[in-house]
Amino acid sequence: MTLGSGIGIYVSRDSVGNNGTVNYGLKDITLSNFFIGRLVEGISFASNESNLKVTSCTFSGIFQGMDQHTWSGQVETTGCVAGDVIGGWWLQRNNTQNTAYIPPYPATDVYLLGWADSCPSETLTAGQINGTWGALQNNADTFFDTYFFKSANSATTASGGRLTNNSNNTGTIPQWKGVAGRARTVLSRYGRPINRMDIDNLKLIRQHRTPIYLSNSLGESVISHAYFEGIGLVDNTGSAVSGNLFGIDVVDPLNTSESGVGYMVTRGGIGLKNFTASSKNQHAPLSDNADRKNASYRGTLYVPSGTVSTTQAEIDRASVWDGTTTDIRYLRYADKAFTQPLQFTLGGPTFRYAEGNFTPTLTVNGSLITGLAVSRGHYKRNGNTIMGGVQFSSSAALALSAGQVVIGGLPFTIPSGAIAYHHGQVDVYSHAAAGVNVRPFFNDGATTIKLVTDSKGTDFTASNAPGSVQLLLYVSFTMIISG
Repeated sequence: MTLGSGIGIYVSRDSVGNNGTVNYGLKDITLSNFFIGRLVEGISFASNESNLKVTSCTFSGIFQGMDQHTWSGQVETTGCVAGDVIGGWWLQRNNTQNTAYIPPYPATDVYLLGWADSCPSETLTAGQINGTWGALQNNADTFFDTYFFKSANSATTASGGRLTNNSNNTGTIPQWKGVAGRARTVLSRYGRPINRMDIDNLKLIRQHRTPIYLSNSLGESVISHAYFEGIGLVDNTGSAVSGNLFGIDVVDPLNTSESGVGYMVTRGGIGLKNFTASSKNQHAPLSDNADRKNASYRGTLYVPSGTVSTTQAEIDRASVWDGTTTDIRYLRYADKAFTQPLQFTLGGPTFRYAEGNFTPTLTVNGSLITGLAVSRGHYKRNGNTIMGGVQFSSSAALALSAGQVVIGGLPFTIPSGAIAYHHGQVDVYSHAAAGVNVRPFFNDGATTIKLVTDSKGTDFTASNAPGSVQLLLYVSFTMIISG
């Protein structure tokens, strides 16, 4: 099951085949109902495609590689199973990017590496063929892998593939992640960086997978403006609801280890500057490649009057997504910022600040004391240093049985082997008899403090108490914790 038949335009040089460059131009052309809209053998060098429209094809275009190839004006690929696929051809078996090791020696077949460098687009509009992910998309993936990418060859000969056992490759041979359901795919078969595959204006409609896919992040490219809708759906004419999320409700057969579409716009070494998200998109991050700035950046945030106070205006945020939930890792407002714990040296300890309340417990002779009027605790954390206190009180006289007195329910663990770092004092204990000096003892590796009467650690028991009196117990402490 495929879409269209034959090849619309085939570009090649008989004298070089796939071991050289080709140069061509296409302008004001519409290609429809072909299996492959354009097939270019050799590295497309300084070619230009202008005001081109490719519709209702299985592949809008397949290119061995390109350098200084430009797309000017409006380029539109609509109703196709896969957009343009650039690079990724298996043409030689040496695991290298070094031309000296490309046969025949010395290095006359560098073009067999295939590459994509410095190929900007003015305007790209890409609309996926309407319908549900199925045989049409799977067959397109199978075809390209069988006749071009040949992922079975990626293993070394020792492991049953065709790649050389020895390597001087500074990159990584990419995994096969498919080309169907994408607007543009750029594959570096032998791990070379992919650079400056920039797009000024991009419109994306109903791609099943991440629309703009680069097989590695070694180079730099950027999309200036993007509009997208209907991304990451099983039936791309439906809504982004449970049962219709590609990669979740229908697993991507070539990416079973990840959940969901992955990224809504780009993956690989291509950033996204500005975007407009329309409706029906699967919830996912925009891109796995942050916009990079080589110089310092200064900007002014405009806050319309009456909408939100200037102190509450959000300036920046960074989040991570696991396929189900989004976790905010950094959030900066005009007057404050949320961040992860700070690490001042690589691999060193992290610093954090926190404060909070908790409900401590009081146990005497193994029995939990209940019905107290007050049981409360408070702490402030600076780094791994905790300063805090607990308070207990009863509304009436209370007689305690003889036995060990233990305060529990601390919201942190006292680390083993660091007992010398802890100290505290019993500010008030109404059940201590006259002359009995009560102090806290921090139980090693636990979340409890017991009361003792001397530096030997002798347990305080109710036998040290004056009898039935109203309970008042205040303990303050400073300690070093782990984690």
